Amino acid sequence: MHQVSTFHTTPFNQGKPWAWRFLSLRNLFYERLERRELFADSVKAIVPVSNLLGEMIKRKHPKSESLLKDAVHPGVLMQTECHVSKNQTPSDGGTLGFIGKEWKRKGLPKVVGIWRELKKTRPKLKLRIAGVSPEMIAHLFGPDDKDIEVLGLIKDKESFYMSINLLVHPAKHEAFGMVITEALSMGVPVLCSSECGASECVNSANGFSLPSTEKLISWADKASEIMSANSIIKYEMSWQEVASRYADIYSKL
Repeated sequence: MHQVSTFHTTPFNQGKPWAWRFLSLRNLFYERLERRELFADSVKAIVPVSNLLGEMIKRKHPKSESLLKDAVHPGVLMQTECHVSKNQTPSDGGTLGFIGKEWKRKGLPKVVGIWRELKKTRPKLKLRIAGVSPEMIAHLFGPDDKDIEVLGLIKDKESFYMSINLLVHPAKHEAFGMVITEALSMGVPVLCSSECGASECVNSANGFSLPSTEKLISWADKASEIMSANSIIKYEMSWQEVASRYADIYSKL
């Protein structure tokens, strides 16, 4: 019997007006599907992938509070260790990284703005973008923008992380954000929005998180501060540890 429901997506229509949920059959279908997944008779516990997501679920579905458990973050399994560390970032350059297919929601325009601001003091700073084709984002760049590389869809994420000094991920309403913990697990610091569930894994030893609404200059200053630091403590979360946490939840039901 299914006893634990693992929730890993942002609640449907999150942030939209109530009327929006009833404008189409599609919206009604997804609302019904969400409630079925959360409140089926067989569900004895709801385990979100982040505590941020858990709070979102509780606000939208108050009756879920008695079922909600502490988050269990997903495991991370990367194939190699990054050879680029903070103390190797040159004071006049380095490489910012961004990866994401849903580039608008994940904040690529803000990343470009951060990069431009940092270029004023780091003239050799590069920007490396993955997960989106050059044609889709060509309008974000002007003729004076140099040192930009758009890789498109990639299969070898390890090589991408190994080539950057800082991952910037200012996404909005990200239930978790696996790219954050992937980068951290390879020794790459991260600057992300506090609206990402994985921001719970970011601390002063491996990066920083800011509200997505924070001014651009604050993001640029924090990015420069992170790249100027001298060390990073790698993030680790094995799938064995994830399994152990779920086993503990099951044992208490």
